[in-house]
Amino acid sequence: MYNTRTRGDAGSTTRRLVDVAVAILAVCFLAAGAAVAEDGSATGMILDGRSGTPVRGATVTVEGGLASATTSVDGAFQLALPAGTHSVVVSAEGYESQRILDVVVEADGLAQFSAVLMPAGQGAGQEVALADTITVEATAVDASASALLAERKASAEIIDNIGSEEISKNSGSDAADALRRVTGISLQDSKFAYVRGLGDRYGNTTLDGSRIPSTEFERKVVPLDLFDADLLDNITVRKSYSPEQPGDFAAGAIELVTRSFPARQVLSVGLSSGHNSETTGDPLLQAPMGLSSSGAGGQPLPADFPDRAVVRQSRFLGIGFGSADLERMGERIAGRWTPTGSDDAPLGRGGKIAFGNTFGGFGVMLAGNWDNSFESRAEQRTFYSVGQGGAIVPLHAYDFDYGVEQIKSSWMGNFSLRAGDGGQIEIRSLQTNLSMSEARFQEGFFSDINNDIEDHRLQYEDQEVSNLQIGGDHYVSGIGSNGSTLTWRGSSSTARTHEDLRQTIYELFEDGFRLTNNGQSGFMYFNDLEDEIDDYRADWETFFARGDRFGSFKVGVRRWTNDRAFGGRRLRMFPRDTEGIDLTGTPEQIYSPANIDFFGFQLTEVTNATDSYSADWGVDAAYAQVDYGWQDWRIVGGLRQEESDQNVRTIDRTALGGAETVTNKSHGDIAGSLSVIRSLGATQNLRFSVSRTVNRPEFREVAPFRFKHIVGGFVVVGNPDVERALIDSFDARWEWFPSAGDVVAASVFYKDFTDPIESVVISAVEPTETFRNVEGARNLGLELEFRRNLGFVGSAAENWTAIFNYTFIDSEIQIDAGTTVLTNPVRPLTGQPENLVNLGLEWVPDSYDTTLRVLYSLVDEKIHLGGVFGLPDVIEEARSSVDLVWRQGIVGGLDLKLAVVNALNEERNWSQGGETFRLYDPGRAISVGLGYSF
Repeated sequence: MYNTRTRGDAGSTTRRLVDVAVAILAVCFLAAGAAVAEDGSATGMILDGRSGTPVRGATVTVEGGLASATTSVDGAFQLALPAGTHSVVVSAEGYESQRILDVVVEADGLAQFSAVLMPAGQGAGQEVALADTITVEATAVDASASALLAERKASAEIIDNIGSEEISKNSGSDAADALRRVTGISLQDSKFAYVRGLGDRYGNTTLDGSRIPSTEFERKVVPLDLFDADLLDNITVRKSYSPEQPGDFAAGAIELVTRSFPARQVLSVGLSSGHNSETTGDPLLQAPMGLSSSGAGGQPLPADFPDRAVVRQSRFLGIGFGSADLERMGERIAGRWTPTGSDDAPLGRGGKIAFGNTFGGFGVMLAGNWDNSFESRAEQRTFYSVGQGGAIVPLHAYDFDYGVEQIKSSWMGNFSLRAGDGGQIEIRSLQTNLSMSEARFQEGFFSDINNDIEDHRLQYEDQEVSNLQIGGDHYVSGIGSNGSTLTWRGSSSTARTHEDLRQTIYELFEDGFRLTNNGQSGFMYFNDLEDEIDDYRADWETFFARGDRFGSFKVGVRRWTNDRAFGGRRLRMFPRDTEGIDLTGTPEQIYSPANIDFFGFQLTEVTNATDSYSADWGVDAAYAQVDYGWQDWRIVGGLRQEESDQNVRTIDRTALGGAETVTNKSHGDIAGSLSVIRSLGATQNLRFSVSRTVNRPEFREVAPFRFKHIVGGFVVVGNPDVERALIDSFDARWEWFPSAGDVVAASVFYKDFTDPIESVVISAVEPTETFRNVEGARNLGLELEFRRNLGFVGSAAENWTAIFNYTFIDSEIQIDAGTTVLTNPVRPLTGQPENLVNLGLEWVPDSYDTTLRVLYSLVDEKIHLGGVFGLPDVIEEARSSVDLVWRQGIVGGLDLKLAVVNALNEERNWSQGGETFRLYDPGRAISVGLGYSF
């Protein structure tokens, strides 16, 4: 893996899949051309009023004999109905029936409602009037706010969720943007989610229930900006543990669910454009190559570039390359080095397309998105040292100009086949690609040489995630007093990242800036990551009910494997003899063919011995879980056994024969939980949960080899002695669901960490970052949530909805002060804000098909970097944002959305010891989207 692949190789699979997706969508458009429905549809879910589980085999009948349907294994139903007002009767064996009044269906519209059935003898048959006419165009039932709240109320765990309907009313376009409105969630670098102050190593993300790999080189965290919000049906955050989940549960599991096939035909297209006050219309620094519409770009190594080290030939050993070969290779990859100015930055632009329908028992959902964005950013950074008396003094001070272009493309294809009333089989696929081209110019004072420098850097990065899953849900009526379900899933996911970077540094002399012989000047870096996860699981649940006792017994097995391969390559134009070469010229002039030879600049390998590694990880698991209910009480508990085996291999390719180092870590662990739920009437729950889970070291944390970040940072050495940590969690929540779509809740949580794994900096020949099990850590907090239509105040407020959530978090990590040069060995966890606030006010008038939202968010200050050698911690200062969102139906299926993000144009600021460490203005962003649904 010493040689790195080219961008063309990386994108070939993507382009083939995109071509297939485009062809399928084209066929769907042709097929849908004549499909103009006159009737409407009704969809919903039927739930057990005691346990909240789906009622399978319930009959949903429209009075008058117009239509009838039976609920499937997931309790869902769908009906084709003529336009008009209907009454619907829901019945099931062993349950009281329920009659739903005033179900209004408009021509070519979709009505949604759910019913809760009580066991026979525990309540009279009910007659319910739908207070509000529900007319939703092309929205899946699971995505509606009321259905998601019903799922939350019935859940055995403490969860929060947000559906596509709610996401569409907010600003932002990806999963990360959607999650920042959820209680207890904060974002790091606008793409990594922290749940209750815990992120990175403590994060777990699944896609349609299966684990997905990471595109990050040195950690397992999944960047959520890769996943377009338009492709998601809902997002669930599980904040308490149950044994059916993986045992490496910490603060919460984030579950991304892609769009399912709709109850009626969906055919939509959309176009969007974006403006940023700091970018659009201003000169944009650019890489000379730019990006193609598919995201291709950069300057990768040629496919036939030698795999072995590029070094001068040894007269004794006979290995290496001769001067002529080195000259030829240097001239071949010299390429471009200097960012260029450009015309004014254009508007961002994007497009989307979606098709979905059901054909009897077969359903299909296809969708694709493409987006092109630009960013221009002026940034200031100052680095400090400790002066006399402990005061901090500036060490390096730089001004940066960034120019960034991004292209993101995503597509998904989901297919489902219902096997009668007893089950369904699904195939889900998704591919997403994010390409970035960055040009950077840096200037300022560099204290190491006591002089001013100029730094030119070009960077290209391409990230890709693909997922293919097949699974099924089957109901078996003959096993168990109330039947049983078998659920199975198998998935294969691959994440790939390619990066190439080149950099030159100039130093100030009397005649101007000259190219310097710094190790990072004339430097080129190429790397590739491929991370693959295969995840297989099967779950069997059997249900029972006797009198006022009810519940289920559930068992399951799961195996997932993770294979990762990383290859890095570092090359440099080394100045052997620069006499006669004008070092004040541009890099392109300096690295011209005339200057690349034995007596000028010579291509040299500077790859570290451990820049390439491979690793594998396998976890086998089995669990048993009991869900037992009695009157208003429900108890859910169980145990999960996991066997983990992890191997990391690195090869020193600079050594003869390629010496290999292998590190193995194996763990056997039991995770478990106990949850108690007390129903306080029909609309309230009181929940308590206690659990023990594990946190295992990641690949590079256990491998005893040295590696260094591309630019800056400490040398990092893994520690084979680091062991897994244990996490004991205690959670409680009171929740009230006063009406459909409304919720009021209060939660408290406490987590105690035994032997937590933490990054520490130790004093050595040079400061070194490593990983250790530290003394301990704890994390506690409070969450408040209020979302309610204000009609309870008075009729004048019926069109207004208030949204509020608040999170308080207090954490502490304890590191042995004698083993580290960290200034504060006892401090809050990195990336954890103490306070999080989200406020929103929504107005939906009775007419005009308008939705208007004003949104406010506050993220408190948090530690960005732990200080060392007496320096204070680097603090990311508190920031707030005001966003405005206006959605307007125009005519027919035409829809307009206008969003303003960071309307007050708040700056981003980091500080150290009260002094500015980093500062930039992200600008005010305005986006306009126009969509049409056929």
